[in-house]
Amino acid sequence: MFRKLVFLFCILIIPYAYAKFHDPTCPPGMSQPYNGTTKGDLQIKSIMITPNEKTVIIGDRHLTIGDRIMGARIIAINQNTVTLQGTNGKFTIAMFHPIVKNEVTKNGER
Repeated sequence: MFRKLVFLFCILIIPYAYAKFHDPTCPPGMSQPYNGTTKGDLQIKSIMITPNEKTVIIGDRHLTIGDRIMGARIIAINQNTVTLQGTNGKFTIAMFHPIVKNEVTKNGER
């Protein structure tokens, strides 16, 4: 009898174990957390500026001026910042810790 009660209890409790519960830290009016990507997720890993080209590595993507990332178009690449144009206007992201610059001459020497 006891085994049947334990078995029945386990069967009834399984759906609750996989149920999604309300997050008490979630702001009022939000039923679920936002899983999209925000501009806070745009992290510059490297900026490379040569006389012929300006490129940036954001996340795992190698981008240049005019490329799009997360719905925004890159409009400027500077030494420590990248400016993007999105649906909500322009915004700039900066490198968290600028890496020491290594200037390279035309011959590829430092």
